[in-house]
Amino acid sequence: MNFNRSRSWPHPVVSPLCDDVNPNTFGFRLDVWPEHQRWLLGVEATDEDSTLSAYVNADKVSYVLQVECKRTYFRTAFRSQKPRFEVAVSSEHLFGNVEVSLLLIASADLDDYRHPGQHADYHNGSFAVGMGQPIAVAPSKSFEAFLETDPILKLSSILDIKKGDADLRVMKVNCEADRILVVLPPGEFDRYRNLRADPAIRGLLATTVVLPALLDAFYYLRNPEIDLDDFKANHRWGRCVLSRLDRMGIDITNPHSESGICLNAAQTLLREPLRRSLEDLSGLFTDPRV
Repeated sequence: MNFNRSRSWPHPVVSPLCDDVNPNTFGFRLDVWPEHQRWLLGVEATDEDSTLSAYVNADKVSYVLQVECKRTYFRTAFRSQKPRFEVAVSSEHLFGNVEVSLLLIASADLDDYRHPGQHADYHNGSFAVGMGQPIAVAPSKSFEAFLETDPILKLSSILDIKKGDADLRVMKVNCEADRILVVLPPGEFDRYRNLRADPAIRGLLATTVVLPALLDAFYYLRNPEIDLDDFKANHRWGRCVLSRLDRMGIDITNPHSESGICLNAAQTLLREPLRRSLEDLSGLFTDPRV
């Protein structure tokens, strides 16, 4: 169910979609990663409401993540008592547009529910909220689920490729933004944009553009002056990449670990980009008449 429009509830609900409660800030971050035959969804609620937190800590309400894919008729819900959690969904259930919604749902009947910030129309009254009913609703998010698409597109949530100024002569990488920013000279960017539409050379582009950008980012994370916990909290790409590598048993922050070899980690993350590039080139130069 999509929660991107205002709805009426029989009790106060914290949501940016209505003015039942003020302040009404309740949302979530969504990080999505394809992994072999499944999709991993990382969720982090972004609410700062002490009343909601008290209900969560008392196990009276739970975070519920609803995942729905209309093309496969898949719809399910995942429950958590933590504001930050991860779920896995088999790739056979997701194809095309996937809608994701986060709610705070009553785990049991709440016979005397009220919120100190509820609208004056509620007259400071209390309400009976039945088990399974929401007390907070975040605007829905969506993503496109195509496991076999361009590896560059898979990294679109953590990497931006943009055109640089006219005087730029070589590719530059900026790791201080929320996403890794790759800036290309104007001429190279125009060629990249035109060539990317050709599926025969997407793997080659991943090797020539994305691979060096990831290498630069991995070495950047080894800077001893960086507090990794703080960096992950404030940089989406660091949070996504380090979480993904951790699940793969790779620690790129340890230069003395064999798993921490930056080149190996980048190639694993991109699913063997050299092999993809060579296959693309072989296809381009193989005479179809032979």
